This record gives sequence, C-alpha cells and structure tokens, in this order.
Amino acid sequence: VILSRAIAHEIGHLLLGTAEHTRSGLMRGIWTVEELRRNQVEDWQFSPFQRTVLRARLAAGNPARWNAGVPKVPPGRAGS
Repeated sequence: VILSRAIAHEIGHLLLGTAEHTRSGLMRGIWTVEELRRNQVEDWQFSPFQRTVLRARLAAGNPARWNAGVPKVPPGRAGS
C-alpha cells in the first residue's frame, strides 16, 4: 500500500509538472507514521485543484510538453 502511494505521488509530480510538495494530501513531502496508521482517505488523495489540473492536462493531450520548464531536482534531493 505504501509503495503504491509513493508511486502515485511520484507520478503526480510528473503529471502536475512540478517538484513542489503540499501541506496535505498525497502530494505532501513528509508522510508521518501517525498518518500511515490513521489511514484517512483524504491523506492519500490529490487536492481538488490538483484533480482539476490533472483532468485538464489529460483532456488537452500532448504530454510531452507538460513538464517543459520544470526545474530539475538538484543532486542529492531525489528523495524529496
């Protein structure tokens, strides 16, 4: 379950075109043991805004251009 959430999180970075993290939801940067144990649905979902962005990008097509201009992650920060 944790691995699938981590994969969804990383795919979220690719599809949203950002290396940024949020304070809550699937795209937050730190997952605590308490959050993992609590297992609340809202902790593992994209935000309403992120869902809107994802739907719009998927509807528009041309995924090769989605991440144009997204800064590369500096060396040593790949786990962010």
